[in-house]
Amino acid sequence: MKKALGKDELATVVASLIVDIKDRLTFDGENRVFNEGKELRSDFMKETADPEAFTREFLIDKIFRALELEKLPEKHFEDAHGYRSVDYLIKSPRDNFLVEAKPLNADLEKGKDSGVTQIKGLFKIAEVKENYNFGIATNGLRWVFIDKKKEIVSDLRLEDNFEQIQDFLIGKEKVVSPKTEEEISKKFYEWYNALLHGGRYKDHENKTRTIPEERCLVNNVLGVRDLEEREQIAQVVTNRLIFIKFLQSKGIIGEDILSYLSEVREDELTPKLRQLFFGAMNKPEDERFDIDERFRNIPYL
Repeated sequence: MKKALGKDELATVVASLIVDIKDRLTFDGENRVFNEGKELRSDFMKETADPEAFTREFLIDKIFRALELEKLPEKHFEDAHGYRSVDYLIKSPRDNFLVEAKPLNADLEKGKDSGVTQIKGLFKIAEVKENYNFGIATNGLRWVFIDKKKEIVSDLRLEDNFEQIQDFLIGKEKVVSPKTEEEISKKFYEWYNALLHGGRYKDHENKTRTIPEERCLVNNVLGVRDLEEREQIAQVVTNRLIFIKFLQSKGIIGEDILSYLSEVREDELTPKLRQLFFGAMNKPEDERFDIDERFRNIPYL
């Protein structure tokens, strides 16, 4: 994954790009574009050029270069009406993006030639749906992310949200639609509840699974009769294991602790969990003694 620029670096990049563009516009043109929000026109420029080409050369291309993004070769996609092209194909560690560029301040959603309409049209093509998860319509100042279901999932402004735009483009953060996020949260809650109390849930392949009540965590906390106390213990154990999974997914812990625990003999599991939770996560690193080497670098809670 490419190294992300910090907030100050991003602010400097944006400021320098905006200053450069303003220098290339007439006094009236600068006022029309940056104060009145008018779409860029050739007569707003000191040296006339095609507005879209100007926006690409002096803003969008420079943003991609600043973020060290790889532009893929131009590609044409075939549909029932012939061949269609897209302005950019951007390669990212997480997703490859289709990018449709428009002039500064152009309306990205109005009309059949708008950026959003064009991206949605591309997602009707089977080859595009198969190989791309997201498209972007941008006028340089506004960046609209669209998923393969042809839904707008994020609408960001360069000057206000450049950090998030960067994180999406370089793969630091996954582009997730609010609807998808809600679905993930619901699935997680169903799994979590089934794990604790028993019941049905859907796994990562969307298959329905069932955990019987006699096998749920709350009913398998040994040596504790009080139901409320058993529930509390089960929640603590589950939450801490989920936290370990989160640390692993972010690369904070290199060791695959969960795989290791799944292979530990049943009679050793409880001592190992005690060591993990109370000998490692509950103690600063310099106070950890006689614990499994795999647990030494786990962050102190």
